[in-house]
Amino acid sequence: MAIDSELVDHDVVHTSEEARRNTLIKDTMREQCIPNLVESWYQILQNYQYTNSEVTCQCLEVVGAYVSWIDLSLIANDTFINMLLGHMSIEVLREELIVYLKL
Repeated sequence: MAIDSELVDHDVVHTSEEARRNTLIKDTMREQCIPNLVESWYQILQNYQYTNSEVTCQCLEVVGAYVSWIDLSLIANDTFINMLLGHMSIEVLREELIVYLKL
């Protein structure tokens, strides 16, 4: 969330230099680490969905923050969507999906 706050927060007005820097950082992240982050998110969401709703909800919040600027095919695929649909049967996770992923 700190990365999102620094690079993407739409409530913060950035200078053109800061905006260029933020775009460069996001582009580099897309190329070098976002696929690994998405895999980590998947593992967290899959492994903790029944045992630690707090961690799962925090992970959903992070996914929701990044979804606006990453390659959607990393999340909008059968594996990830099926796992998220499974979360719909867990009340607290269903609420988080609605809030953070705007489902």
